[in-house]
Amino acid sequence: MEYQSILHKKLLDGNFVYTAETTPPDSSDQEVLLKKIKSLKNVADAVNLTDSPGAKVHMSALTAAIILIQNGIEPILQLTV
Repeated sequence: MEYQSILHKKLLDGNFVYTAETTPPDSSDQEVLLKKIKSLKNVADAVNLTDSPGAKVHMSALTAAIILIQNGIEPILQLTV
């Protein structure tokens, strides 16, 4: 089976996984996001990024997810419809 992500593989293998949740920063500066989630990189298997929490303007959850992927952190993208 081809795995969609590391999280997908761990779940299918029956491993217990750790996830964390954060909101994208108010800033569009990726360094603000990376500083915020740096401590989660070696603890969480994936980080859930909420979309438009509190209906306030934040960095796009999709943009934040791309930044996490580029920095070796698996995102769980949450979209509000």
